[in-house]
Amino acid sequence: MNKDEVVRFLTLCKFAVRSNFILELTEKNKKTITFLGYIEDDVIDEIMDLSVKDYCEGPLHDKSGFLGDFWVFGKIIQNSEIYIKLKVKNLNSSGDKQLSTLCISFHFAEKTLSYPFK
Repeated sequence: MNKDEVVRFLTLCKFAVRSNFILELTEKNKKTITFLGYIEDDVIDEIMDLSVKDYCEGPLHDKSGFLGDFWVFGKIIQNSEIYIKLKVKNLNSSGDKQLSTLCISFHFAEKTLSYPFK
């Protein structure tokens, strides 16, 4: 993976956030968001603030069989490392064609993350 590919993904991801944002509300995500005192707009702000230095890994194949790959980023927020897993897709949550950013993970990192471009 090189920096240019990460920049391309982040540019598309941030563009898609403006169109449609889908946050998976798993238990881990809900607990982290609540602990941080965040609402969905705060999660969007953190995603919009991501840069190449926050990149950890990807693209990772979507094992559920859906098109597109996942990308993993990490950020230190309120002195905690947050694991952020994103995907850009061409459908919204209703199945209509719409460029969307899917945030499948926004939770405390369960292991120390590696940042190859930091």
